[in-house]
Amino acid sequence: MEGDARLEELVLLVESIRKEVADLKESIAKDTTEEERPGPDMTKIKSLLDDGFARVAEALRPIAEKARDKIGKPAGDTVNAIEEKIAAHPFASVGLAAIAGFAVGRALGCLVSGKRGKE
Repeated sequence: MEGDARLEELVLLVESIRKEVADLKESIAKDTTEEERPGPDMTKIKSLLDDGFARVAEALRPIAEKARDKIGKPAGDTVNAIEEKIAAHPFASVGLAAIAGFAVGRALGCLVSGKRGKE
């Protein structure tokens, strides 16, 4: 008797679970067929931003190339001149670099510590 009651209880439990699973399947199917939820479409926004950045980059490319050409030659000439001076006077260049590094370090130390000039 007790075994039959337990078996009947398990059968009812299995039937209840089957009904819940069927309801869940129906609910999931309903959710997937409904219209999309309102809100921004992120893929569309991303493609718009990508297109915008591409257009900006394309528009700025000629300006950047002109600026590079305009700045690049004088800067390159200056670097070449400095390299020539260093090659002609290597010991003086190292000495000047050391003195300049010391002066910059002292100036930064004074600024950081709050001391200027006299202590």
